Amino acid sequence: MSTRTQVRFIGPHGTTSQVYRHSDGYPDGVVPDLVQLFDVMGQTGTVRDAPYAAANFVFFGKLRGMRLYYSGSWEDARDSNYGPDEIQTTNPYRVMNPEEFEAFKQPHFLMGYGVEPVGKWHGDEEYLYEVNFDRDGDVTVRVAGRGDFPRWDELDDLSESDPWDVVNWSFAGTLDGAYNHFVERDQNV
Repeated sequence: MSTRTQVRFIGPHGTTSQVYRHSDGYPDGVVPDLVQLFDVMGQTGTVRDAPYAAANFVFFGKLRGMRLYYSGSWEDARDSNYGPDEIQTTNPYRVMNPEEFEAFKQPHFLMGYGVEPVGKWHGDEEYLYEVNFDRDGDVTVRVAGRGDFPRWDELDDLSESDPWDVVNWSFAGTLDGAYNHFVERDQNV
């Protein structure tokens, strides 16, 4: 079963971009991905604005999907300890050759993410995330679960306004705080 989600990025100067993620949308799946994203962008000096953050979030997700294609299991795909031998034997250009997909229909790395119109969502998501950040590395996150926002059959009532304005956020804090709340808490149970 998929855990659908929307991740809204709000960057410096109010730039906004939004991404749909079809699977692994629960907080202990999304928050570590956000930590990795902002760590990499911070370490490489590539923190720019919301469209760049959203594109890199999708790119990282697609890379994880490609790892699944190469490794054959989710556990190996999530493992970030690939050595030089594995990297050298996998050719990313294979994924751009349709002849490589004879045994694969709808490969995960070509599915699973979408760029969404800002201020909208499908209404069948399980979680919503709003990620605010600046170029100094300050990142805050708000998280809403299924009962905290209107569902698909209630969205028509909001057609004149931004449905994100009526979300009841169940978590609001720093990205590190979100990691401690959602991920470390689950690991200590």
